[in-house]
Amino acid sequence: MKEIKLLLIISILFSPLLVAAQQDSIANLSVYKVNHKIEFPLAVLGHGLAFYGYDQLAGVASLSETQVLSLSPQDVNLFDRPALNFSQNGYERAHKASDLAMNLTVASSVLLFLDKEIRKDWKDIITLYLQAHLAGSVTYQAAAFPVRRPRPLAYNTNLSLAERSGSNTSNSFFSGHTSTTAIASFFMAKVYNDYHQLSPRQKILTYGVASLPPIFVGYYRIKAGKHFTSDVITGFAVGALTGILVPELHKRNKTRLSFLPIYESGIKGIALTYSFK
Repeated sequence: MKEIKLLLIISILFSPLLVAAQQDSIANLSVYKVNHKIEFPLAVLGHGLAFYGYDQLAGVASLSETQVLSLSPQDVNLFDRPALNFSQNGYERAHKASDLAMNLTVASSVLLFLDKEIRKDWKDIITLYLQAHLAGSVTYQAAAFPVRRPRPLAYNTNLSLAERSGSNTSNSFFSGHTSTTAIASFFMAKVYNDYHQLSPRQKILTYGVASLPPIFVGYYRIKAGKHFTSDVITGFAVGALTGILVPELHKRNKTRLSFLPIYESGIKGIALTYSFK
């Protein structure tokens, strides 16, 4: 009985120290589990292959003048048909606006490193960011190579046949610009939340703000004659899911450590129990 009491006293005295040590060890770990030596070079190599894929897609996703002449607005579903109403006079300006907004959003991910907790895991964040955009490129090309859908501008009879035909005119599905923008903005929201465990209201606000850049880009891609509404919605969904899932799939399991003194069959000691969530 004295030995049991002694074990209880020891466990009470030393458990806070052991828990503190365990928590400190966990705190020093990154939120994500990433193998930099393997995942980073693979991501870089993957992007190289993706760029090659984009180059090949330009030729595959082409329309001849004969194909353009056979197009009719009546072939477009009622939901997407309003995209054909935008004037060609605003195409160039809208195109530049969507490019600028996408590039700024992708580059703005560097703002994550203003947070010191995130900054200390910069290798993980960069690797995951590259992986997220690679996953987005693969998904986009998986759809864009087999699916031939003329862009809205191909239906615009106010443009010359040369402007309506040629390379990159039948890869309207889905919007790569919108997807890329959503990957960047939702990735930032997801990572920030993982490091700071936001409240439900804060999450709604954070992801609401993350939705604004891809919505802006998507609207201007439609206005530029590049995509239909359904292309933009699909791009938004694919990008948002990718930006969230890549960090989530790498998230490290949290552990909970507990201590219990034991005295059974002549065995005396302290049991350590890990629980994962």
